[in-house]
Amino acid sequence: MGTDTFITTLAAWATVGSAVATAISAVVIAYQAKLTRESVGASREAVVVAQRSLEESQIARLDAGAPRLLVSALVVPQTIRYKEGTPGPEFKGLRSLPVTDGQIFKMPLHKDYEFSAIVTVTVENEGPNSVELSFSPSVSSMDFALARSLNLRSGRSMEVTYAVRKSLAEWIADYHLDENAQRHQLTIDYQGTRDADVQERHVVHTRILMVSPIPNQDGDWGVLSGHIMHASCEVLPATRTYWKSRTRGRKFDTVL
Repeated sequence: MGTDTFITTLAAWATVGSAVATAISAVVIAYQAKLTRESVGASREAVVVAQRSLEESQIARLDAGAPRLLVSALVVPQTIRYKEGTPGPEFKGLRSLPVTDGQIFKMPLHKDYEFSAIVTVTVENEGPNSVELSFSPSVSSMDFALARSLNLRSGRSMEVTYAVRKSLAEWIADYHLDENAQRHQLTIDYQGTRDADVQERHVVHTRILMVSPIPNQDGDWGVLSGHIMHASCEVLPATRTYWKSRTRGRKFDTVL
């Protein structure tokens, strides 16, 4: 083998070696990049897990300080009352009258007469602290004729009432809708006093069918007494909102 051939062969092997080294280097770099991505991904997952764990502990702390409220409701059998007249500036001042047995109301003559039924709601506070409760619509209690908010001490219960008021024409519309009649809603809200705290809502749905047509007397309607009135109350599951910061409008993702 001549010197030139030897040099040429050596140069070729050098080129091959360089290519192999470059390929190996590329593989190593790719492998290191893969490890880096996996490491970054693992770190990111660790941060997410840690953040979730932190939020769960914060929510648990908020839960521990929140009240345990129990709500029940029913329509109490009673004498139904009504107001004569057409709604207007003087309507609120009209005295309500009891519906007597067998009393008949005629359409359209009495379509604007207002009839009311009373729903009784009991709220129990099992602690650990006293709470300020907000009601919509307003409610009545033993101590207040009408109130939008009431304080309930730990370990105590309160009974409140609210009136469902409609005109005769509206009660008749509910009669025709039957199961599809509008549900009357009462909301009870608790909101913690701190910036990071719990907001809890209870909703009571009430369905009442108060009137019934008089057989064979077109346009005549009778009002069902409290003992035979078709009425039902449903307390929906409570919902809780957890605030990271109420002033900043930031919430935890969890809503129970």
